[in-house]
Amino acid sequence: MDKEIMNYINSVLRPMAKADGGDLLCTEINDNTLIINAYGDCATCNSCGEDIQWWLNKKIESKFHQHFSIKIIKNIPYFDQ
Repeated sequence: MDKEIMNYINSVLRPMAKADGGDLLCTEINDNTLIINAYGDCATCNSCGEDIQWWLNKKIESKFHQHFSIKIIKNIPYFDQ
């Protein structure tokens, strides 16, 4: 099931983030925690936190009927800090 969820995030939800200039990549599911790497506009956006967590959980719950804790790792380029 973890592989299906990661595939859904990376192949369905990720393009939605890319359309807005950002990028979200699920790299791991550890116990009940999704590890999401945020890049581009997603990494620097003020909504990258609770809003993104809410959106991801809403989409995942509607498809898989499962709720996760989400850890977002913001990969901000050194020149943007």
